[in-house]
Amino acid sequence: MVNYEQSLQFFCQKCNCILKEIAANDYEQCNELCPICGHEITLQVKKQTLPAPQITHFKTAYDLAARLTLGIDKIDNFLNITAQDRVCISGSFAHLVITRLCVRALMPIRSGGFGSQNVVFIDAGNSSDIYQTVNFARQYGMSIDHVLQNIIVGRPFTIYQLAGLIIYELAGIIEKTHTKIIIISDLLAMFVQDPQISQHEVSYILSEIVKSLANITDDILIVLSLHEPSQHDDKIVSQFNKSIMLESDGKQVNINLRNNQKTDCFSMPERNLRLVQTK
Repeated sequence: MVNYEQSLQFFCQKCNCILKEIAANDYEQCNELCPICGHEITLQVKKQTLPAPQITHFKTAYDLAARLTLGIDKIDNFLNITAQDRVCISGSFAHLVITRLCVRALMPIRSGGFGSQNVVFIDAGNSSDIYQTVNFARQYGMSIDHVLQNIIVGRPFTIYQLAGLIIYELAGIIEKTHTKIIIISDLLAMFVQDPQISQHEVSYILSEIVKSLANITDDILIVLSLHEPSQHDDKIVSQFNKSIMLESDGKQVNINLRNNQKTDCFSMPERNLRLVQTK
């Protein structure tokens, strides 16, 4: 098979006839006559590297069936989250939902999971909960070692480390880990907590982060959480096509859902976010 990225075509300089096509690694001195015009072509051959062909990447029906679910029917049926989506989760119970999704993303599709080989988890607010992760893994009957080893955590300690990780390093991390999902937990925490940074700089850095996330288009699901309300929430939420907002009224958790232009809401006990319901 010809390696098109390293192939050479040889032309007669007099009549422009294509004489031969060889792999670049096979190139040797050519001492021949052109079969069309009889022109001596020794040292008079121009070389042209052929462009690489466009390769179509195929996906299996198994991969196309992947849906990221919480195991909560009202949320799953309304949002129908796939690899093409961008999902923002906000409110006082966002950390619970994020942790549950981390574990479910590693579950096989046939078991209601997302079938991702790894989960890339960027802990922007230092809010990862290993105990709750282990708790969910046990409830789902999963290997705790497998779950902990396949959730790859990045923990930036400054706003600039966070921005650099997302803007410059994330694409390479996706390629190395073969992940189907990026989870960014508590994105705005450091922006709100840093009194030294100007609002102009905050706006600029956030716009660059959002732009970089928008450029990740290779069927990678991005889930982002906002744990505490801030003046920047709308800038972030508006860039995500689906969202879950969770707030407690002291008795129940009120859940507001958005799927593009459609909205829905319902209430449920907090324990239903922590406990896995078996069917």
